Amino acid sequence: MAMHSFTRLRSPPRKFCRCHVLSLSIFLCIIISLSQQLCEGRLSGRDETENVEDIVYPRGDFLPLACNERLDDDPCITPWSRVFGNQLVFPTAVEIPCGKCVVMYPLKDRQRLTFSGGLRVLGKLVIHSNDIFTTSILVHGELVIESLKPIDGVPDVSITWIDTKPNRTLFFQSPEGGDESNSICGGSRGACGMGRKPFVVAGGKLNIRGLPSPYMPTWVPLYDVDRRVSTSEDPLVSIPAIEDTTHKYKPPKPGCPKDDSLIHYDYLDSDLSDIFKGSYGSISTFTLNGGLKVTNRSHSQHCPVIDLNHIRRCLEPDKLYLMTMKVLLTRDGIVDETDCAKGKGDDHCMSIYQSRMSARGIGRTTSLWKERESFGSMLGEETTIAVDFNFTSKQLSESNIYEMIQLRGPGPGVDMELLEFTLRAPPKEAFPKNVCDDLVPTNGNAELLGLSPYPFRTNNDDTFLSVVAEGNNNYFEVTGRKFAAKKVKKGRSANAGITWDIPLSCMNAHANYTFHADVRMRSLDPASSEWKMKAYFPGKKRPTKIVVASCPKGMGTWVGCDGEFHVSEDLVEANRIEIFLETDASSCDVDYDVDNLSFKLVERSVDHLILPKSVENLWSVGAEIMITSHTSEWNGHSTRRISSIENHDEDGYVSVGLNEAIDGPLTVGSHPFYATEVALLSRNIVFSGEGGAHLTVLKTPGQDQIIQGVDFNGFGEEGVHRSYPIYFDSCNNNPNSIVSKNTIRESNQRCIVIDETNNMLIEGNIAFGNKGHCFVVQTGTEVGNVFKSNLGAFCQKSKLLLSARNNKKEETDDTPATFWIGSPSNHWIGNVASGSEGSGFWIQPKNHRQTGFAGSSHILSLTEFRDNVAHSTDEESLKITGYSPTQMASIKNFRSYLTNKGHFVVSRSSNIAAEKTMLDTPIESEYFPMIGTTIVPIEGGEEYLIEEDTEEGSFHHISSNPTDVFNLQSSPSLLE
Repeated sequence: MAMHSFTRLRSPPRKFCRCHVLSLSIFLCIIISLSQQLCEGRLSGRDETENVEDIVYPRGDFLPLACNERLDDDPCITPWSRVFGNQLVFPTAVEIPCGKCVVMYPLKDRQRLTFSGGLRVLGKLVIHSNDIFTTSILVHGELVIESLKPIDGVPDVSITWIDTKPNRTLFFQSPEGGDESNSICGGSRGACGMGRKPFVVAGGKLNIRGLPSPYMPTWVPLYDVDRRVSTSEDPLVSIPAIEDTTHKYKPPKPGCPKDDSLIHYDYLDSDLSDIFKGSYGSISTFTLNGGLKVTNRSHSQHCPVIDLNHIRRCLEPDKLYLMTMKVLLTRDGIVDETDCAKGKGDDHCMSIYQSRMSARGIGRTTSLWKERESFGSMLGEETTIAVDFNFTSKQLSESNIYEMIQLRGPGPGVDMELLEFTLRAPPKEAFPKNVCDDLVPTNGNAELLGLSPYPFRTNNDDTFLSVVAEGNNNYFEVTGRKFAAKKVKKGRSANAGITWDIPLSCMNAHANYTFHADVRMRSLDPASSEWKMKAYFPGKKRPTKIVVASCPKGMGTWVGCDGEFHVSEDLVEANRIEIFLETDASSCDVDYDVDNLSFKLVERSVDHLILPKSVENLWSVGAEIMITSHTSEWNGHSTRRISSIENHDEDGYVSVGLNEAIDGPLTVGSHPFYATEVALLSRNIVFSGEGGAHLTVLKTPGQDQIIQGVDFNGFGEEGVHRSYPIYFDSCNNNPNSIVSKNTIRESNQRCIVIDETNNMLIEGNIAFGNKGHCFVVQTGTEVGNVFKSNLGAFCQKSKLLLSARNNKKEETDDTPATFWIGSPSNHWIGNVASGSEGSGFWIQPKNHRQTGFAGSSHILSLTEFRDNVAHSTDEESLKITGYSPTQMASIKNFRSYLTNKGHFVVSRSSNIAAEKTMLDTPIESEYFPMIGTTIVPIEGGEEYLIEEDTEEGSFHHISSNPTDVFNLQSSPSLLE
């Protein structure tokens, strides 16, 4: 067939799809379906029952092109621009001629190349740092892509597969020099299908290397988390930035009391008349029992007055001050509610004012507190008043003639006795440096600040919070709740009572706290309550409520309320957070007491990981990493960016900073056998192809394929046969082919599929977020392939299933296994299945297609299965179905933990045994003989052997050495 001749494909019968063909100069043909049905062909659609006469699956092997025999003699210096000029958008197909080598050097300003008609490599193409959009890549010659820079999250080479316009499936014909008659693809009028967004190697080879070093580990067990002592600059422990300056500690002025206690008198001193007196028109005396008593009152302003002249120089504007006092109201010796408490009006209630006179002789007053009916003051009984406030600059002007505090009283006829008075600023102890260590700011036991409940307050004007002494113990008393309950609007909860704010800077995601409080409900019936967090978010009308701790029911006795609290990621976005006590609806009007409040940090959120030094200078700042699940939740992983890498104090390790904190994981130090894995997701070479892109090495035996260090993002098409991120299809013997240290993420269908291909190395690959089975040996005929040190995480169920080969049933991707083993005659060494929605490993021998293949895969020996790990699976770690080998199959050094349904499930199988298995929980019954099984619980507990193993080199001993754990990937796949 001439290279530039046009070929017209014979139209199929009417009962099939009628397709028109646009033949391009490189023989890339496009099928247009007029009936809006996808024509059947290789990777062409979901309808596997239809057949198109001229679109065939290859009928033989593709061989290297004869015109490339001397390609190695080409110095490979011909630049792309010399062949294709400065064109950036190519509407038709682009072809690299056979026997020629072209180098695509980086384009100026990182300009993007777009191949709307696809890219066909007949000769050799070398791609350096560039961005490419293409509908297809077809390799009959050689494609070389290389990047050696440290991995920093910024791709060096980016290739994105796009759909044709309109969206169509693609196919090709054999090129000259390879198959003159095109018999492989159905003769002169035939073609081989490629499907949508194809990357197909047919007779050619790939040499893709995207790592700064072939020795670079792609995942490591987490050695430890960095818990070095933080400085005051650490946002986890420093004083949070609060806009309200009154809530920051301000030291006293020089010459003023160091504890900031400016006035504190119980009136037992001899002469206080210069400071405390009664207002004009009243009579004031100091009583024998230690009080300033004001009598002969005919007006509310006949009251105790406190002159501030002697402390004026110590007072500061905008500084927080606490004022507390004890007051005794009396009238004719009776004990009864005051007129204010009886609701007779504000004229009968107490109030506190700051009074001053300016240099111009103008008097001013500022209200600091007003008694309400719900305050419940009594005649003949002591009343405690506590106020926190601040002075303004005008109130403390140096030109003022005087400043004073007035405790204005109730109506005429009521005597007022001031028994105790304190004015102070909160001491330094009230502003702890490590505010995030306890989210109860200070004074949680009501012992720090005397009669002041600061920094706690009430969340309703009708409720009051005070400090009460009971013997040698102080506690908080909440009163007035029945008044608040009467005013609650319909549909709102009655949560009036104690509250305080949480510093927003302490809301570091994934930190863990424990809460405690003692509560006494003043109820005659059992009453329950819960401590809750109320978080306000920008743009949301209503706050979010979160239970922090639940309290047992109580009536008149103290009960302890305890809870554990985990800071979720969404709380970081809140712009205000407060804690309050909410009682049940039946006791919303019941007053209560509170004591011993604490909300202590037990585990900081982790934002620095200690990893082996082997990642240094290879993993770099900006790269994305994945931390596997450390719980039984199959989707409990985290992804973060590296924000820093520094040497750690311990030799051989580095401290890796994260852009955002994570939950406290399992480490080699805390759990030597169950350490969380940390995997590098970023790569320097990125292949993107959402919704259908796929890499297929198609019937190309004996060619050395190197696919190393590539990020395959969004590849595969769900429910479409042969549409997988990496697929070796019927390549027979490939002993020098290597698929290593790639990332396959968010695959729509599977990860790496080996189909009738033998003796390959699949090593150190990271799979994350795929649908269906992941690492797959497909047909039952594959032998000699080595799966080593691969890690799969977040393996999800497929919703659209492939039809099985015999068309009698569907495949099992809706119960996925991270490693799906259809042929046992291969090697699985040191692989990890973490977080599968199905199982970790599934040995399920398949009926092979090759009629000449000797022996059934159901009875073939298991070549090697050792040092594999499965954890955090939604189903069993290891599943075996329909496998009864003629020789004993040995499962060696298998680790299983944090599973949801158990460790093993075996059906229709026999002649299987396990050696040196390690589990975190015992198994109820053994499906097969197990020798030397060790049980090591995750949460404490004593390690023990189910059966003593006398052989040397036990798994327990080997795994306890972190060096051995880290050497899991120590031998490189490729040499420098």
